[in-house]
Amino acid sequence: MCGRFTIVFEPELLIRRFGVNEIPFEWRALYNAAPGQKIPAIIEDRGERRLGQLKWGLVPFWAKDEKIGYKMINATVIT
Repeated sequence: MCGRFTIVFEPELLIRRFGVNEIPFEWRALYNAAPGQKIPAIIEDRGERRLGQLKWGLVPFWAKDEKIGYKMINATVIT
């Protein structure tokens, strides 16, 4: 997982590309999205797509505190 990324396109692009009907939150460009922030995401629910916000990051099931997800931005698997 990369540490930071940007979301800098117009929301109408999502509406056309994914067929969502509305944007239920205030859209703003993110120039430095980081783990722990809410980011726009396409969510499919019962065959319908909608735009929502999800908290970005990796929080393992065994974590006692979700803040560990902020430290795991470059998680790897060793086999």
